[in-house]
Amino acid sequence: MVRIAIVEDDLQAARQLQEQVEQFGAENKVETQITLFSDGAKLAGDYRPEWDLLFLDVDMPVMNGFETAKSIRETDPDVCLIFITNLAQYAIHGYDVGALDYLLKPVKYPALAMRLKRVLRLLRTRENEALILKTDGNMVRVPLSRIYYIEIFDHNLQYHTVEGVITTGGSTLSSLEKSLIPQGFVRCHNCYLVNIRYIDRVHGNTLRVAERELPVSRNRRRAVIDALLSYAEGKSV
Repeated sequence: MVRIAIVEDDLQAARQLQEQVEQFGAENKVETQITLFSDGAKLAGDYRPEWDLLFLDVDMPVMNGFETAKSIRETDPDVCLIFITNLAQYAIHGYDVGALDYLLKPVKYPALAMRLKRVLRLLRTRENEALILKTDGNMVRVPLSRIYYIEIFDHNLQYHTVEGVITTGGSTLSSLEKSLIPQGFVRCHNCYLVNIRYIDRVHGNTLRVAERELPVSRNRRRAVIDALLSYAEGKSV
């Protein structure tokens, strides 16, 4: 499933874009989940890095598309951004926030389809970074980008993901730590390995991820802060 936000203050234009994206999904057998926002502030104000693609209208009254993108990039360097604009010369500013591309209004379906194919190629490349988990006799492939955190509980590993919790045995958190730290994870506690992109905040001896407070060991706090700062700056971790 591709999770998409359309941020557009013109409801008619937003609905039209939604219909075009749904058309693309039907033609290419891609499941989409689309949410509409009437202003950038409504998305950026309580932003969580759970989106795959954001369509951002450049000209919005409260928080314009560029301001929205800059705010989002502080916590999510990975989400695909496509600006929607009346004037092509505005699009150059999109490179400052790592935008994938732009679309001119009124949006034409062939131009949209070309951008969406590019987004799909990028997302599929990212999804190659995944874990193959054995649970209840079945093999499950879980993209790293969908994992909030991994917890060791009652001698099992619990993978807390966007889709739910997957419980497995046969491995240790320490062995996972070695392979996942280069992929953007950080060990915050003996019992938790966290995906940095989902950390909302670090406060005292806890961090917040997926609406849950997890403990941060005193001897690991500095590593957590450093990893979070490096990720926000777009550096390798």
